[in-house]
Amino acid sequence: MIPLVLVAVASKVVDSSAMTIVSQNIGKDWQKLGRNLGLSDGQIDILKADHSADGLEETIYQMLREWSSKNGDSASLKVLAQALLQAKRPDVAKKLESV
Repeated sequence: MIPLVLVAVASKVVDSSAMTIVSQNIGKDWQKLGRNLGLSDGQIDILKADHSADGLEETIYQMLREWSSKNGDSASLKVLAQALLQAKRPDVAKKLESV
């Protein structure tokens, strides 16, 4: 059975409001999310180094921007929600329904 959150978000492309929701709510699980989205540990380390002074929320937002820009129209809310579910964060995935 497909989780309802995946049906609700369908194939909309990730936008800044979705990135903001995730960056404000994912917290310590952000690296796991990044790996689930296909970022390498090296890419994650670079993001941490480049944005550590900006705070965790901004680092997460920039990670999502990088993923989105590399994947174009394939960077959908559905893919993001699936990655959140794999990271065991259905609570954050559910918040994407409001986007």
